This record gives sequence, structure tokens and C-alpha cells, in this order.
Amino acid sequence: MASLRYLWIVETRAGLWQHWISKGKKGPMPDADGFLHLNKKQYAVDPRKFRRWTIRMGLIIRKKRQYQVQIWKENDPNPLDFLHVKIPDPKFTSSMISTMAKARRLNKIISGEQFDIVKLALILSLIMNIGIVIWLASQVVFK
Repeated sequence: MASLRYLWIVETRAGLWQHWISKGKKGPMPDADGFLHLNKKQYAVDPRKFRRWTIRMGLIIRKKRQYQVQIWKENDPNPLDFLHVKIPDPKFTSSMISTMAKARRLNKIISGEQFDIVKLALILSLIMNIGIVIWLASQVVFK
């Protein structure tokens, strides 16, 4: 299962990248007007310029992290369009992020409560096998 995080990247004038990661209520998030404050500068969050990056980590335990990424030039409030795909979307705010996170949690809960006939059949088979072993053990006569 992937955990969704937001990765905000600002390219400085020296060509270096500064980054901030947001997950849940941790890290910088856009305000009600859709602006993000990084290093005391204001950057506009544009959902049409978000890109989703998936990073797989670990050799034995495979963990997958998904990042929603947006990049800006330093002191330029408009995000860069660093890929060719254009996605139209409405204004992006922190309330939209929290609503989306709640909807994701609800989808996980609802999908987790589905009736699985295979698991039920395996459990019933296990119970029947234990019952047969107990019955056979009771039929043995000790002298």
C-alpha cells in the first residue's frame, strides 16, 4: 500500500533544489487561498502542474511511497510546468487536501470490509480438520 505525500521543490538561483515534504498535518500546506509559504516567500499551488512520483524502497520489505510533486523557481510564485501533460483542475487548497485524505481513509476502510468467500472456506476447512483430528483421537483405546 502506498502512502501519499506532497513534495514541494524550489530551485534556487544557484541551481540547487530545496525541498519540503508534507504528510497529513505535518509539513507546509497551502492556505485557504491556495498559497504556500516556503522560506518566507509565497508560492501558488496549481493542481494542473502536479506530478505523481512513485518511489519503491527496501529490498526485503517492499514499501511504496507516492509523492505529489510541484516545483517553482526561487521567488517566482507560479509553479513550473516540468512535464508535457496538462491537467485542468480547480483551485487547490488545504481543505481539498484534507477532504481527499479523509476520502482515501474511508475507501480503505470500506474496501477492507468486503466479504471474502475464499478466506471463509479456508477457516471452515481448518475448523473441520481440527474437529476430525479430535474425533480420531477420541476413538483410540488405551489399555
